[in-house]
Amino acid sequence: MEDSTGSRPLVFDPLTGAAHRGPQPLPCGRVGMDEQQVTGWPEERRPPVLAVSAPSRMFTDAAAALPALQQAGIVAVNLLAAGLDETLVRSARLLNCAGLVVTVTTNRPGLPQLAEELAGAVHAVRVQLRAPTEGEHDRLALPHQARWAESLNGILSAVNAGLPVQLLVEAPPPGTPGTERLLLADAAAHRAVQLGVCGLTLLPRPGTPAVRPLGRSTEAGARLPHQVRPP
Repeated sequence: MEDSTGSRPLVFDPLTGAAHRGPQPLPCGRVGMDEQQVTGWPEERRPPVLAVSAPSRMFTDAAAALPALQQAGIVAVNLLAAGLDETLVRSARLLNCAGLVVTVTTNRPGLPQLAEELAGAVHAVRVQLRAPTEGEHDRLALPHQARWAESLNGILSAVNAGLPVQLLVEAPPPGTPGTERLLLADAAAHRAVQLGVCGLTLLPRPGTPAVRPLGRSTEAGARLPHQVRPP
């Protein structure tokens, strides 16, 4: 996608949601690129991404929402999945077929059963853990959120289905001793490598002041940015 000057195509990473302006020429479509090279390009401060939570019209009538997305210059939709079901898959397929980059972010149960279908409908999945260890995750998880075993099973199912997966892990709250924070960050990185995901993002814990992700890393050889055509 080119900017208003027609000189700098947009490179969008569905795993992290980051967008950069690259030099010409660049191939359109799904392309594996060098992360260090891409992150060295100017970052788009307002990526043309729409985050959608269910219940939403996007989940039940995605086709009707497409003209408004195109008019607004949206090139990617991140479906914040309150439920992993066929409605989500149908919406993702419609948006994908329309030429949009589609991602799913979730901490809900159901991913192991839906991973194969999502592999043909979305460009990436982001799975959120409340903590990098089983005991802490299950202690913090709310009743509607996936427990540790199902979360990891869902991640492995998505990876095995060929889906690029970004692991999102909540970081310790402010005030946690530095040594403990480093140990938990190291545990999260170890878990990401163990699961074979494409990257890791450490998030602020809910209820703490909103900040940029505390850290972001990507495994070598991961399938990274997608350059998308204008809608």
